[in-house]
Amino acid sequence: MAKGSKGKKGGKRKRTQWDDEKDVPKTPRGGAIQDEGEPRKKRGESMFTQWKKQKQVLNQKRRAVETSIAQRKQEQYNRLRGRTDDDDEDDDGDDDHAAQDDDDDESSNDDEKKPSTFNSFVSRFQRQKPSFGDDEEDDDEEEDDEELVDEEGEDEGDAEDEGDDPAEEHEAVEDDEEDEEDAPVDASAAAAADDDENDPYRQRFLKQELTAPDIDILSKKPSAFQVVEQWKDLEVSVRPALVPASTGAKPLSHIRQRLLDTWTTNNVVDITPLQQLVHGPLHQYQDVMFCNQSTDNSAEIRQVVMMHVVNHVLKARDTISRHNERLSKASDDDAEYRDQGFARPSVLLLAPLRSSAHALVHQLLDLLPSTVTTIHNKDRFDEEFGESDLVKDDDNDDDDEEDEEGGTEWQKLFQAGNNDDAFQIGISFSRKTVKLYTDYSRADIIVASPLALRQKVGDVLVDIVAGDKSTVKLPVDFLSSIEICLLDSASVLLMQNMDHVRAVMNAINVTPKEAPHADFSRIREWNLNHQAHYFRQTIVLSHASDAQLNNLVTKSCHNLRGVCRIAPVYDLQHVVPSVSHVIPSIKQIFQRLDVPSQPSSCPLAKEPDVRFQYFQQHILTPLLDHPTKHTMIFVPSYFDFVRLRNVFSSQKRLISCAAISEYSTDSQISRARSRFYHGQINVLLMTERFHFYKQYRIRGVHQIFWYAPPSLGPFYAEVLNAIEPEDDTKSVVLCSRFDTLRMQQIVGTKKAQRMCGSTADTKSVYMFC
Repeated sequence: MAKGSKGKKGGKRKRTQWDDEKDVPKTPRGGAIQDEGEPRKKRGESMFTQWKKQKQVLNQKRRAVETSIAQRKQEQYNRLRGRTDDDDEDDDGDDDHAAQDDDDDESSNDDEKKPSTFNSFVSRFQRQKPSFGDDEEDDDEEEDDEELVDEEGEDEGDAEDEGDDPAEEHEAVEDDEEDEEDAPVDASAAAAADDDENDPYRQRFLKQELTAPDIDILSKKPSAFQVVEQWKDLEVSVRPALVPASTGAKPLSHIRQRLLDTWTTNNVVDITPLQQLVHGPLHQYQDVMFCNQSTDNSAEIRQVVMMHVVNHVLKARDTISRHNERLSKASDDDAEYRDQGFARPSVLLLAPLRSSAHALVHQLLDLLPSTVTTIHNKDRFDEEFGESDLVKDDDNDDDDEEDEEGGTEWQKLFQAGNNDDAFQIGISFSRKTVKLYTDYSRADIIVASPLALRQKVGDVLVDIVAGDKSTVKLPVDFLSSIEICLLDSASVLLMQNMDHVRAVMNAINVTPKEAPHADFSRIREWNLNHQAHYFRQTIVLSHASDAQLNNLVTKSCHNLRGVCRIAPVYDLQHVVPSVSHVIPSIKQIFQRLDVPSQPSSCPLAKEPDVRFQYFQQHILTPLLDHPTKHTMIFVPSYFDFVRLRNVFSSQKRLISCAAISEYSTDSQISRARSRFYHGQINVLLMTERFHFYKQYRIRGVHQIFWYAPPSLGPFYAEVLNAIEPEDDTKSVVLCSRFDTLRMQQIVGTKKAQRMCGSTADTKSVYMFC
């Protein structure tokens, strides 16, 4: 029972009436106050009402923007489909007339304008507008909804763009609109270029088709390289494939006219003989291995490679735009053009360091045609990829003499700028604009490091087997349609982690699980048939020949035009081998290890065990019997380094050893160097990567054992020149027939063949004094 109900069910408590309360006449519900005296104080709106009104205003603005975007897209679609202005005026007149008719006319007109269910169903299977590839539509979409990504490949909000100027963004939008209006410029020249049957781009990407016998030929074991010519100190050899390609192509042929005009003005067409030698196989879309890169010729080689890349991208864009125009003018729906892949990116530039990527992109920007007037995010790119503001103190006080002379090749490499190895950006092209930091779905070129791509795609790359492009599908699509892949400074990639490089190379041209930006009516047949890797061109720039790079090209590259390798000849008349640069008088011994060959097993798989057994019997056992000080062991492979470190750890009662690698801290390195120099330890174990990254001069070495020849020949002379020779100073190198390419850099091409090649002598010990 409620309180105050006086025992009556449903009773109400009487309201308390105060003495100063005035009698105010009750107002009917929904009515106005009858008293014209003091007006009633207006009640404030609640927070929910205010939020609701704000939401309504935002929705109205959003619908207005969407309506304007839809109208502009519809107008662009009408222009592409060739609708006349008269048709638009008739439609507007019909709409105005329908609005003024009576109810019967309105219902009849609405019924006529509303498509039938059958027409709606049929329209789903009609040809759609191209989703990418058209400069006009692409620029319009990027103007309306532009997404920027950072170097990690993640979306970047407007709040993070602190340095963006609204005036500059407005000018960029205006430039995009100008690009849309000026898209049909040079249409006749583009048509003539597209119709050139001798153009290698047209023959390869538009006319070439592979049959089942062709696939069988390309799937066979690749043949050996054949020497075709020799230019100065470089030897050109070719591995033929399905389509023969000549290296003597006319320089700078089949170049886009607007590119050629700009290059002529900037004196870029006057290429050097070395550039002409490399341009031949590049122009024929052969795989190219240039094994003589250095800091002296890197700019020269990168220029000719970027000339080929820019010309390829512009040809692809012009071809798609030209075909879009033809489709818009076609009277029937049977015309089709297969000129695209699953995704827009067609060029992948892999670089080991940000400084290398910075040099490549700037070389590319310098080669752009004069029609490109705007480059977005260039200042941000220079800030993030240019020379770092942090000065790293490497505590290397012993390199003053080399610093005065300019330093070694690798010191110059690290002094070039930013040495970060995790980066990725996208670059998109239009007629008047180039945009850096573009999302991969809209990019034409991807510049990245193998580590960054491995992190972005994930561990699914590990499951992909080399050469298998049909049974595995990737969750991303930006690597599926790569047509040119460049590995810049591949020798530096060898010093990082080749597993990342192999994983990325195996993932290129793998069919994606989804292709949201693809127009399947325009995708090439060989893309759909998992044959894109036969049409990809791979370019490898390295400082020297290496077995791992040869294996990478053999396993991951299946170009239908074969491979062209340009490598130096190491002898006294051409490229001087590393042994000739050794200054101290040191007894240099080379011991060949004979690996037995058995039909049931691979000799290369047994080679590490054979090398380890020889080291234990002929080097480790004498050291344990008679421990000597000032002995250094140089190990190229980190796996072998861990194996030897464990052996010395188990024998620490008999011999003392210190191990330093690229993962050692500065304090560990300083302590190990000091103890080794003062003779407090017997053996110093060092990795090749430690020498590459740290560039220390190890003092106090009396004898050195090379567990295997160094990957880069100059390391041999650099390490021996740091030794203060004594009467018993010696150097012993363990080599096998699988180290022939490394030995060529050290002793020369002919001597390496005689010492550990296929035609080696019967003796196994060679000595140089």
